[in-house]
Amino acid sequence: MSIMETKKQILDVRNLMCPYPSFLTVKKLNEVEKGTILEVICDKVEMTINSLTTTLKNRGYKFEVKEDKDNYIVEVYKD
Repeated sequence: MSIMETKKQILDVRNLMCPYPSFLTVKKLNEVEKGTILEVICDKVEMTINSLTTTLKNRGYKFEVKEDKDNYIVEVYKD
């Protein structure tokens, strides 16, 4: 799939406590098509980002974590 064909979806899990951000991210990844980038927006809470990235690593997903002033943005690639 080319870059132009890549689909992007956004999942906002801000203000949710663990384990809900990880649970909802995995649930959403099970629903989206291959070739989709899921952009997960979460609060800047170390426990949340650590739990989410550990879950994604354990399930074999490729992802990138970006930071802005108030949030972490985790781009997960479903291939």
